[in-house]
Amino acid sequence: MLNSLGFNMSTGPKKANGANGQGTEDEEIACEEGPGICSLLLTIGSLLLIFASLPLSLYVVVKVVQEYERAVIFRLGRLLTGGARGPGVFFIIPCVDVFEKIDMRTMTYEIPPQEILTKDSVTVFVNAIMYYKVKNPIHAVANVDDYGASARLLAATTLRNVLGTLNLGDILSQRETIAREMQDTLVEGTSAWGVQVERVEVKDVRVPEQLMRAMAAEAEAARNARAKVIAAEGEHKASRSLRQAAEVIMDSPAALQLRYLQTLNSISAENNSTIIFPVPIDIMSNFMRGRQLPPTVPVPAQPPPQIHKPSRPDLRAQESLQMLIDVKDPLEDSTPPELESPDVELDIPELNVPELEVPDIDFKLDEDDLLPSDIEFPADMDLKNV
Repeated sequence: MLNSLGFNMSTGPKKANGANGQGTEDEEIACEEGPGICSLLLTIGSLLLIFASLPLSLYVVVKVVQEYERAVIFRLGRLLTGGARGPGVFFIIPCVDVFEKIDMRTMTYEIPPQEILTKDSVTVFVNAIMYYKVKNPIHAVANVDDYGASARLLAATTLRNVLGTLNLGDILSQRETIAREMQDTLVEGTSAWGVQVERVEVKDVRVPEQLMRAMAAEAEAARNARAKVIAAEGEHKASRSLRQAAEVIMDSPAALQLRYLQTLNSISAENNSTIIFPVPIDIMSNFMRGRQLPPTVPVPAQPPPQIHKPSRPDLRAQESLQMLIDVKDPLEDSTPPELESPDVELDIPELNVPELEVPDIDFKLDEDDLLPSDIEFPADMDLKNV
């Protein structure tokens, strides 16, 4: 019972190994100086009071901690040797001992979203989750004021420091690497506090809305480019296959007929209401080869129109008058152009036209009839003597 109350009755060197297996590290934390005379007197007086008030004193002497808890006892401000107590029943001395329970279970802390400026000057909001537990309860009580708050603040700071040295693309694609780097940093920082960081996970990475739209447009363009490349490769392979098929069909004409029959079979299976009239391709090819265009019949050209000169009885007088005045008849100069007409043999029937007798008519011509009215003559010219 004295050992459970903190009194070590052994005369050899002090070695305290608690239930958790703490070694000499716990002994270094405990005060190496032995209790003074006042401490011994107060402890003995408290023991006498406990024995005097039995069994009522058992309510304040006997304490119980759960399986997942440990009790760190301080006697008159000094840490007791032997490490943390528990789990189960342990005894304390009222008015002398003070104990503190430490939870040994794994605790979860969600790091709030941190506004981080990445290496490529992009503002992102990142939050993470940290899983930690107390590994050494004595260090968690004696070395740090609040081990839980200290570990949480260190996790938020580590998250900002790690992500500030990476680009946005690395943050989005290398989450596992970021989690391992954070865990290593936290383990190194919390080992002196008796806290063990078991796992760190990056929960969410939020980027600005405009940047999200830009990234979505970039990803869509990249996917469209890949789709076009894949389609082009498929067309290239299909063209090669068609060329090989054409070479096979060229070597064996019967393969084309088989393909034709296969096409008919597939059409009849899909569209039952379709009526098909098969026509052999050989017949069509022979028909197309033997077809010739009819000879073109030349269209006979029409003869040029004939200009009939007016017949006058006295042409000599008119010719002499024209030579004096130097006036040319427009009808004589307007010779029709010679047109080359193709030699066309036409069967024109002979027509029997009766001969008409034209009576002799004596025309008397004067100056007005021979000369046109719009010709001007010199004033001193006498037309009667011409």
